Amino acid sequence: MTCFSQHERDASSAAAPTAVFHKFIAMEWIVLIVRLVLFGVFLTAAVGKLADRRGTRQAIADFGVPNGFTKYLVVLLPATELAIATLLIVGPWVQWAALAAVVMLALFIVAIVVNLMRGRRPNCHCFGQLHSKPIGWSIVLRNAFFASMAGFIFLRGAENSGVLSIAAGAGINPATWIA
Repeated sequence: MTCFSQHERDASSAAAPTAVFHKFIAMEWIVLIVRLVLFGVFLTAAVGKLADRRGTRQAIADFGVPNGFTKYLVVLLPATELAIATLLIVGPWVQWAALAAVVMLALFIVAIVVNLMRGRRPNCHCFGQLHSKPIGWSIVLRNAFFASMAGFIFLRGAENSGVLSIAAGAGINPATWIA
């Protein structure tokens, strides 16, 4: 039988909540970083496509999308990416924006794999004028990685999902914004 003094018992019980708190804070930072990375990816993709609509239209057509749909997708695709980017940062819609990101990235993966299996390698035009190269398995892996990041955010749930939680996760007190 081991005897601990009252002081030792109090010290060990106080350490447990501190460890849990530090794990919680670490997880919040991970979530924050993942959200910001995805925000950057989707924002860059949207702006790049909007800046080069002709190239975006050509890339969509090169993927085998019928001409009747191309004119809609050239607007819808970057608009959706922009909405996902925005909702990953603001408002209570973070979880659903993450799910939309997973779905969009899964559709991209399917389109890329179908084209690769057919022996076609059109330019991905993933980031518009900023970065465009022929599709390959590395792009499939990159999109799968981004989809797993978005899936992580979706599975984390809706808690701590707004700008204020990002500020709090960064150690910023929003009350000081008013002063």
